[in-house]
Parts: sequence; C-alpha cells; structure tokens
Amino acid sequence: MPIIKYSLRKNTNERNPELDQKYGTLIADILIARGITNIDLAKQHIYEDLKNIQDNPFKLNDMEKSIDRIHKAIQNNELITIHADYDCDGIPGACILANLFNVINFKNYNVSIPDRNLEGYGLSLEHVEKIQESNSSLIITIDLGITAIDATDKALQKNIDVIITDHHTVGEKLPNAFSIVHPKLPESSYDNQELCGAGVIYTLVRAFEIKYKDFYNIPANFSYSLVDLAGFATLSDMVLLTVENKVLIKKGLEILRSGKRVGFSALARASRVYLKDLDQGDIAFMLAPKLNVASRMGNPYDAYELLMETDPIKANKKAEMLVALSNERRKLVALMVKEAKREIARSDKDRDNVIVVGNPSWRIGLLGLVASKIVDTYNKPAFVWGRTEHENTPQYKGSCRGNNTINVHTLMSVAPKDTIIEYGGHFEAGGFGIHPDKIYTLHEIMNKAFNLLDKDINTDDIDNGKIMIDAMIPIALLKPALHNAIKQLGPFGPGNNEPIFIFKNVNIVDIRNFGTGNSHIEITFRDNNGQNASTYAFYKSSIDFGNPTIGSNAHIIGTLDSKLWQGSVRMRLKDIIIIG
Repeated sequence: MPIIKYSLRKNTNERNPELDQKYGTLIADILIARGITNIDLAKQHIYEDLKNIQDNPFKLNDMEKSIDRIHKAIQNNELITIHADYDCDGIPGACILANLFNVINFKNYNVSIPDRNLEGYGLSLEHVEKIQESNSSLIITIDLGITAIDATDKALQKNIDVIITDHHTVGEKLPNAFSIVHPKLPESSYDNQELCGAGVIYTLVRAFEIKYKDFYNIPANFSYSLVDLAGFATLSDMVLLTVENKVLIKKGLEILRSGKRVGFSALARASRVYLKDLDQGDIAFMLAPKLNVASRMGNPYDAYELLMETDPIKANKKAEMLVALSNERRKLVALMVKEAKREIARSDKDRDNVIVVGNPSWRIGLLGLVASKIVDTYNKPAFVWGRTEHENTPQYKGSCRGNNTINVHTLMSVAPKDTIIEYGGHFEAGGFGIHPDKIYTLHEIMNKAFNLLDKDINTDDIDNGKIMIDAMIPIALLKPALHNAIKQLGPFGPGNNEPIFIFKNVNIVDIRNFGTGNSHIEITFRDNNGQNASTYAFYKSSIDFGNPTIGSNAHIIGTLDSKLWQGSVRMRLKDIIIIG
C-alpha cells in the first residue's frame, strides 16, 4: 500500500463566538475551516430553502432561445429526440424533460441513449443518421454534446436543429448548434456554474414553466416535483457542491423518501434500502450503481423506463432485474481489480505518477469502476482500457479517474493526438479512445503528459500532498449527538467533503471479516480510557491497511458512518497508521 501523508487542518480564520454557542466548538471549527465564518452563512449552508437560493434560469446562455424553439416544435407537432447520456446524470435528465412533455400532453418525442459498450459517450455521426431516419427535426442533448462538432454540423446539413444542454468541459471550439445551454459558457451569468447535466435540463424546465405555464396550463410547482431527479443526479455525478446543488440534494432526498417516485421506490425495496431512512450513502453506494449497471452490462433504457414507470408491479420486476445484474457486475469488477493489482505489482506501476492498466478482455462498461478502485488503493490518477468491437472493427476505449491532485480532462488534452484520439469528461473523471498502436505504451505517454501539467490541487482535501484531517477526537465523543450535528453539514462531496477524524494512540483489539465471501473488514479499537469503537471498510481487507494485527497500537483515520447502527456511531475506515 502506498504511503499517504496526513496533516491536521489548521484553522486560519478568526473564531466566531456565535458559531461556538449555536453549534459547539468542534462543529464551529469545521464550519470556519470551510469559509463559513458567520451565522448567516451557516444558516444558508445548513437550512436554506430551495426557492430562496435559485437564480433566474434565463441567465443561462441561450435559455430563452432554447425554450422558444421547443415551444415551436410542440406547436408544430415536430418529432423531438431527447438524446441523453447513459449514466446516472443523463438518464434522470431525460426523465425530467420527458415528464415536462407528458404533463403538457405532448407525445411526439422519443428518447435516444447511446450504448456504453458499443457506441460510447456523446452525440456521434451515427446517432444523427439514425435520428434523421426517424424524421426527427429537433435534437435536445442532455449531459453531452458540448464537444460534438462533427455530429452537430451533420445535423445542420440534414436540417435538424440541435439544442445542446451540457455541463462538461468546453473545448476550444463550440458546436454549430441551434443553441447551447451550458453554465460555464462566458455568456452565462447564472450563479451556479457547477450544475450537473440533469441540473441544466431541470433549470431549462424551470424556465419553460415560467414562460409557458399559463399557455400549457402547467400544474403549480411542477418543476419542484422534479427535484428528486435533479438531486439524485447531482449527488450521483459528484459535481461541486455549491449552495444550490446541496439544497437540490437535500430536497431531492426528502421527495424520494416520500415514495412518490414509483420506480425509485421499487429499486430501494429490491436493494433492501429502507426508504424512510434514505440518505446520500444509500444513493451513492446502493442505488446509483444499480441504475448505472443498466448501461454497463445491459440496456440503458431499462434504467430510464424504471424511473418513468408508474405501475408498481412492472417497476418491481425491472428493479429486481437491475439488482441481479448489479450482483453479476460486482463479481466481474472484483476479478478485474484483482488482475489490475497483479499487473501493477508485477510492473511496479504503483511508482508511476499515473497508473495505466488494461486488458483486451475487460468489459468497457466496467472500466470506470476499476479505475475508481485503483485510485482508492494507490491514491493516484488511474487510466484503465479495454477493447470492444464496432461494426466488426476493434476499438480501444478507456475510463479515467483522478485523485483530486490533477485535472484528468486537461491531462488527456496534453497527451499526443495520435494516442488519445477522442476524449471527454471533467476534473475528476473522463472517457477516451486510444489508437490501437499506442495501447502498450500508453502508461509511458500518460506519465510524460503528467509531467507537462501544472498540478490543479483541490485544497479541500489535500495540502501539499497531504490529506487534511479536520479534528483529533476521543472515542467518548462518538455519540448520536455528534453524528446528528455532522449530518447537518451534508450532503458531502466535492467542495464540501466529509469531515475526517483521527483517533490517536489507540489499541486494536479485534479484526474480523464479514459479508459475502468475507469481502469487508471491521476493526475494533480501544483508547487509554478503556472505551471501544469500531470502524469498517467495504471491499477491503487487512492488506489494504498495512496488515494490522490484534494488539497493534495505531492511529485510526476515518469518517462518521451516515447511519446509526443500533443507536451507536461507527466509523468508515479511511486508513490506519501502525505505530507499534
């Protein structure tokens, strides 16, 4: 296991007695370290209502032009194609727009979702051909399209208008689309530049509702009924947690807990997730992966149809199918990760700045999951490739994940154009195509590209290469009161990371494996006052933490579990530093 350095976060902001009084010293310290230095900011961070913080949707570039074109298409009964990404951002986004069309009784639309394994990400020339054959005259992209230069040109030649809604990194040249709605375009002045793809289309629906509510007799608060989809996607896509994004997640979770979304409720039941107690951990680790498995190992339309389903019996059947696929996916990923780690050890690739592994037999749809596991283990950016066949022609594709120290999208952009022949993504994640002749030298090429970069350090997590610890606390503080106080600071993710705690100089008193195939680990530790606490890690073993033994003295580093376990607080294990 690579050595990871830690440092206790130093708070350089002045203390605020009001924060101390209202939240206690520990929570106040965490807030102040995140730049939340007064009561007003704290209330916005913790309690804000969605309607009070959402900006004017028409401040997004081309917004009015876009909704007017959609209105025209509806009035002329043009066939509209919703072309959405296949992941847990694009598919909920497609559902948001489809729900708008349904509520105004517009039926002349279809949904196009690329095949992750055969077609890959984006809007392609082949997609435009298929869409033209359907006689569609308007394409609305969701969570993709900002780099689709050639496909948009082809659509224009075919007299098909393209409205691009996207949030991914903007290239040097923009597509020649009818309109582009993107929060990071210079022409956009919308406050929240960190919307996910579903967040962008949700904001478009808000704009449509504002302008055409009376014309179409749209029900009151209709867009608010879609917050669960937007919030689910915002959490799943791991975008920066601005105030609006955080509140979308919070309010989205509230709606999901109500059980109003039939397909989602069915997925929760099939996943053995108690809906009334749903939290962000359930989304991230239990439910989003099961929706994503539709595109990774099956048909992405299954995920779309589940979220749109209103019949509980049909929804239950679809959800059970996705859960079965997810179980199969987990086994395949475990095998791929095992092979990857073997290759890394054999070739000393853990010494590289960028870890690159691949195998022609690895399933394209699972590469991102393998890359994430590699980042978790080695704390380095990971590029993972596999091979697929498209029209009897071998194609090499890959997925990459970052570790908060570099922008992987920028890394791909500085790689030679004859190596990375196509790519897309953002700071932390991306996908790419590779020239077949460069497959077995890709690790050398990407490490050379790494050395060309100015490193983009995300200081929320890392300070000069060290992972920052928020506080050193005694086991005696691990009480439900602390758990509930920390939970108020969520949701957690990029831009609002979970507080990391350290328990120093504790003694390991028990180590056990649990779960199917003993694939998880739980460690019990005791402090000098004789108090015990437990910490766990899913899909990890002792070897991932330096092979601690019972009786070892150590520093335990982790985050609070998102749920109480039989009234007790447990820790999610991040690392163990063995000291004797």
